[in-house]
Amino acid sequence: MMSAWIFWLGLVLPLPFQANQGSRWATIKPLAAKYHFGSMQEAKLKATIQGENGEPQYILECYSFQTVPQTGEFMYSGDFECRLHSFDNKDRESTLLTELQNADRDWESRGRFLVEQLVPPCGTYKNLGRERSFRLRGFRLDLNLSNVTFDDRQRSFSGTVPALKSFDLEVLVEPDSAATSAIASTPTLPRLDRLPRPCQKAFDTLYLDQFRREAVRKHSKP
Repeated sequence: MMSAWIFWLGLVLPLPFQANQGSRWATIKPLAAKYHFGSMQEAKLKATIQGENGEPQYILECYSFQTVPQTGEFMYSGDFECRLHSFDNKDRESTLLTELQNADRDWESRGRFLVEQLVPPCGTYKNLGRERSFRLRGFRLDLNLSNVTFDDRQRSFSGTVPALKSFDLEVLVEPDSAATSAIASTPTLPRLDRLPRPCQKAFDTLYLDQFRREAVRKHSKP
Protein backbone atom coordinates (compact mmCIF):
# COMPACT_ATOMS: atom_id res chain seq x y z
CA MET A 1 0.00 0.00 0.00
CA MET A 2 2.81 2.39 0.91
CA SER A 3 4.65 1.80 -2.38
CA ALA A 4 1.45 2.48 -4.33
CA TRP A 5 0.97 5.77 -2.43
CA ILE A 6 4.54 6.89 -3.20
CA PHE A 7 4.02 6.03 -6.86
CA TRP A 8 0.82 8.09 -6.95
CA LEU A 9 2.55 11.03 -5.23
CA GLY A 10 5.31 10.92 -7.83
CA LEU A 11 2.70 11.25 -10.57
CA VAL A 12 0.91 14.27 -9.14
CA LEU A 13 3.89 16.32 -7.98
CA PRO A 14 5.22 18.70 -10.65
CA LEU A 15 8.62 17.79 -12.05
CA PRO A 16 10.42 20.95 -10.81
CA PHE A 17 9.35 20.08 -7.26
CA GLN A 18 10.67 16.54 -7.57
CA ALA A 19 13.96 17.64 -9.13
CA ASN A 20 14.68 20.66 -6.92
CA GLN A 21 12.98 19.55 -3.69
CA GLY A 22 10.84 22.65 -3.53
CA SER A 23 13.41 25.17 -4.77
CA ARG A 24 11.73 28.20 -6.34
CA TRP A 25 14.56 29.04 -8.73
CA ALA A 26 16.43 27.17 -11.41
CA THR A 27 20.06 26.32 -10.65
CA ILE A 28 22.28 28.76 -12.52
CA LYS A 29 25.20 27.89 -14.77
CA PRO A 30 28.41 29.74 -13.77
CA LEU A 31 29.41 32.63 -15.99
CA ALA A 32 32.62 34.65 -16.22
CA ALA A 33 32.97 37.39 -18.83
CA LYS A 34 35.17 40.45 -19.25
CA TYR A 35 34.39 43.54 -21.31
CA HIS A 36 36.55 46.51 -22.27
CA PHE A 37 34.87 49.84 -22.98
CA GLY A 38 37.33 52.25 -24.54
CA SER A 39 34.80 55.08 -24.46
CA MET A 40 31.38 55.73 -23.01
CA GLN A 41 29.97 55.52 -26.54
CA GLU A 42 30.98 51.84 -26.49
CA ALA A 43 29.72 51.06 -22.98
CA LYS A 44 26.82 48.69 -23.46
CA LEU A 45 26.22 44.96 -23.11
CA LYS A 46 23.47 42.39 -23.05
CA ALA A 47 24.33 39.03 -21.50
CA THR A 48 22.20 35.94 -20.95
CA ILE A 49 22.44 34.00 -17.69
CA GLN A 50 21.57 30.37 -18.26
CA GLY A 51 20.33 27.58 -16.04
CA GLU A 52 22.47 24.49 -15.68
CA ASN A 53 20.30 22.86 -18.35
CA GLY A 54 21.31 25.56 -20.83
CA GLU A 55 17.92 27.29 -20.83
CA PRO A 56 18.03 31.12 -20.58
CA GLN A 57 16.90 32.38 -17.19
CA TYR A 58 17.94 36.02 -16.84
CA ILE A 59 19.14 38.94 -18.94
CA LEU A 60 21.75 41.40 -17.72
CA GLU A 61 21.71 44.71 -19.60
CA CYS A 62 24.15 47.56 -18.96
CA TYR A 63 24.44 50.99 -20.61
CA SER A 64 26.14 54.33 -20.19
CA PHE A 65 23.93 57.40 -20.41
CA GLN A 66 25.32 57.88 -23.96
CA THR A 67 24.20 54.42 -25.14
CA VAL A 68 20.83 54.07 -23.40
CA PRO A 69 18.17 52.51 -25.68
CA GLN A 70 15.09 54.68 -26.10
CA THR A 71 12.53 51.96 -25.49
CA GLY A 72 10.68 53.49 -22.54
CA GLU A 73 10.79 50.10 -20.80
CA PHE A 74 13.40 51.07 -18.21
CA MET A 75 14.76 54.50 -17.31
CA TYR A 76 18.52 53.98 -17.22
CA SER A 77 20.45 56.70 -15.40
CA GLY A 78 23.85 57.29 -13.89
CA ASP A 79 27.17 57.20 -15.72
CA PHE A 80 26.73 53.43 -16.15
CA GLU A 81 23.86 51.25 -15.03
CA CYS A 82 23.11 47.54 -15.09
CA ARG A 83 19.66 46.02 -14.96
CA LEU A 84 18.80 42.36 -14.32
CA HIS A 85 15.47 40.84 -15.28
CA SER A 86 14.01 37.41 -15.92
CA PHE A 87 14.27 36.11 -19.46
CA ASP A 88 10.49 36.44 -19.92
CA ASN A 89 10.66 39.94 -18.38
CA LYS A 90 7.56 39.36 -16.25
CA ASP A 91 9.03 40.46 -12.92
CA ARG A 92 7.08 42.78 -10.65
CA GLU A 93 10.22 44.87 -10.14
CA SER A 94 11.78 46.79 -13.02
CA THR A 95 15.18 45.38 -11.96
CA LEU A 96 15.98 42.41 -9.74
CA LEU A 97 19.07 44.25 -8.49
CA THR A 98 16.92 46.44 -6.25
CA GLU A 99 16.77 45.71 -2.52
CA LEU A 100 13.42 47.44 -2.06
CA GLN A 101 10.25 45.38 -2.15
CA ASN A 102 8.24 48.42 -3.22
CA ALA A 103 10.80 50.22 -5.39
CA ASP A 104 9.05 52.85 -7.49
CA ARG A 105 12.09 54.28 -9.28
CA ASP A 106 14.18 52.36 -11.81
CA TRP A 107 17.42 53.77 -10.38
CA GLU A 108 16.80 52.38 -6.88
CA SER A 109 19.51 49.72 -6.94
CA ARG A 110 23.25 49.35 -6.54
CA GLY A 111 23.33 48.49 -10.24
CA ARG A 112 23.75 52.21 -10.96
CA PHE A 113 27.31 53.56 -10.99
CA LEU A 114 28.04 57.27 -10.59
CA VAL A 115 31.48 58.82 -11.20
CA GLU A 116 31.60 60.20 -7.66
CA GLN A 117 31.28 56.61 -6.38
CA LEU A 118 34.23 55.45 -8.49
CA VAL A 119 36.87 58.11 -7.82
CA PRO A 120 39.36 57.70 -4.91
CA PRO A 121 38.84 57.08 -2.08
CA CYS A 122 35.20 56.08 -2.62
CA GLY A 123 35.87 53.54 -5.37
CA THR A 124 37.58 51.11 -2.98
CA TYR A 125 34.53 50.46 -0.80
CA LYS A 126 33.12 47.00 -1.45
CA ASN A 127 29.50 46.93 -2.68
CA LEU A 128 29.47 50.71 -2.98
CA GLY A 129 32.35 51.56 -5.28
CA ARG A 130 33.89 49.68 -8.19
CA GLU A 131 33.08 46.16 -6.96
CA ARG A 132 29.49 45.16 -6.21
CA SER A 133 27.87 41.82 -5.41
CA PHE A 134 24.21 40.88 -5.63
CA ARG A 135 22.78 37.72 -4.03
CA LEU A 136 19.35 36.48 -5.07
CA ARG A 137 17.40 33.51 -6.49
CA GLY A 138 20.06 30.92 -5.77
CA PHE A 139 23.03 32.75 -7.29
CA ARG A 140 25.52 35.57 -6.79
CA LEU A 141 26.23 38.20 -9.43
CA ASP A 142 29.43 40.26 -9.22
CA LEU A 143 29.96 43.43 -11.23
CA ASN A 144 33.57 44.59 -10.99
CA LEU A 145 34.92 47.72 -12.65
CA SER A 146 38.69 48.08 -13.13
CA ASN A 147 41.19 50.16 -15.11
CA VAL A 148 38.84 53.09 -14.70
CA THR A 149 39.90 56.35 -16.34
CA PHE A 150 38.32 59.81 -16.19
CA ASP A 151 38.07 62.82 -18.47
CA ASP A 152 38.65 66.18 -16.75
CA ARG A 153 37.32 68.04 -19.78
CA GLN A 154 33.84 66.50 -19.67
CA ARG A 155 30.99 66.50 -17.19
CA SER A 156 29.48 63.40 -15.62
CA PHE A 157 25.84 62.37 -15.46
CA SER A 158 25.57 64.43 -12.27
CA GLY A 159 26.96 67.50 -14.06
CA THR A 160 30.28 67.50 -12.25
CA VAL A 161 33.89 67.09 -13.44
CA PRO A 162 35.38 64.60 -14.20
CA ALA A 163 33.37 62.31 -16.44
CA LEU A 164 33.84 58.58 -16.82
CA LYS A 165 36.08 57.92 -19.83
CA SER A 166 36.82 54.18 -20.08
CA PHE A 167 36.85 51.02 -17.95
CA ASP A 168 36.86 47.25 -17.90
CA LEU A 169 33.89 45.31 -16.56
CA GLU A 170 34.04 41.80 -15.16
CA VAL A 171 30.75 39.90 -14.81
CA LEU A 172 30.79 36.83 -12.57
CA VAL A 173 27.84 34.54 -11.84
CA GLU A 174 28.04 31.64 -9.38
CA PRO A 175 25.37 29.40 -7.81
CA ASP A 176 24.66 30.36 -4.20
CA SER A 177 22.18 28.12 -2.41
CA ALA A 178 22.03 30.51 0.55
CA ALA A 179 20.70 33.32 -1.64
CA THR A 180 16.96 32.81 -1.27
CA SER A 181 15.43 36.26 -1.84
CA ALA A 182 13.46 37.11 -4.97
CA ILE A 183 15.36 40.39 -5.34
CA ALA A 184 18.87 41.35 -4.26
CA SER A 185 19.44 40.98 -0.54
CA THR A 186 20.88 43.94 1.35
CA PRO A 187 24.63 43.47 1.92
CA THR A 188 26.49 44.43 5.06
CA LEU A 189 27.68 47.99 4.52
CA PRO A 190 29.75 50.35 6.67
CA ARG A 191 27.86 53.03 8.54
CA LEU A 192 27.30 55.91 6.16
CA ASP A 193 28.17 58.56 8.76
CA ARG A 194 31.58 56.97 9.34
CA LEU A 195 32.69 57.22 5.73
CA PRO A 196 34.79 60.12 4.39
CA ARG A 197 32.54 63.11 3.80
CA PRO A 198 32.81 63.06 -0.03
CA CYS A 199 31.81 59.38 0.01
CA GLN A 200 28.84 60.00 2.29
CA LYS A 201 27.31 62.23 -0.37
CA ALA A 202 28.37 59.92 -3.21
CA PHE A 203 26.87 56.82 -1.58
CA ASP A 204 23.72 58.19 0.02
CA THR A 205 21.39 56.81 -2.67
CA LEU A 206 22.96 53.33 -2.34
CA TYR A 207 21.76 53.01 1.25
CA LEU A 208 18.34 52.40 -0.20
CA ASP A 209 16.21 51.87 2.92
CA GLN A 210 17.87 54.75 4.74
CA PHE A 211 17.59 57.05 1.73
CA ARG A 212 13.91 56.17 1.30
CA ARG A 213 13.13 56.81 4.98
CA GLU A 214 14.91 60.16 4.89
CA ALA A 215 13.06 61.19 1.74
CA VAL A 216 9.72 60.26 3.29
CA ARG A 217 10.59 62.16 6.49
CA LYS A 218 11.49 65.31 4.57
CA HIS A 219 8.37 65.05 2.41
CA SER A 220 6.09 64.65 5.43
CA LYS A 221 7.39 67.76 7.21
CA PRO A 222 4.73 70.49 7.44
